[in-house]
Amino acid sequence: MKLQPASKRELRRISVGVIAGSAVMLGIMAVCGRFAWAAVWGALLGAAVAIGNFCYLAVSVQKAAAAEADRARLIMRSSYTARMLITLAAVGLGLALDVLDWLAVLIPILLPRATILVLQLTGAYRPDKGAPADAEMIEKEE
Repeated sequence: MKLQPASKRELRRISVGVIAGSAVMLGIMAVCGRFAWAAVWGALLGAAVAIGNFCYLAVSVQKAAAAEADRARLIMRSSYTARMLITLAAVGLGLALDVLDWLAVLIPILLPRATILVLQLTGAYRPDKGAPADAEMIEKEE
């Protein structure tokens, strides 16, 4: 499935945030004396999982939007379960393998949410002009 332009734009923004945040994390680890190859490998795994999860979410939302209500619910539910299992597996690998720093795996996985928060606080995140406001959606549902 081809990603829509809005999804591509958001995926690009999240990817930049995750990569930049991972670089900052590695810099902080270096200053604190925790920098090692395990941190680099952990950051790579965590960033790949974070970006992959967001991409999987975008594809799932597009599929759900094109499906009927019951099928859409099933698509989103199975997507959520799969994404959480992938995240859990990555953190588990970080804890189990000595070649990975578990903290360097975990922090990049949390960075998409932090990136969205920063975009909202700085005013860089704005919904599409054609999208109804939250209040309009609530009124239409009632």
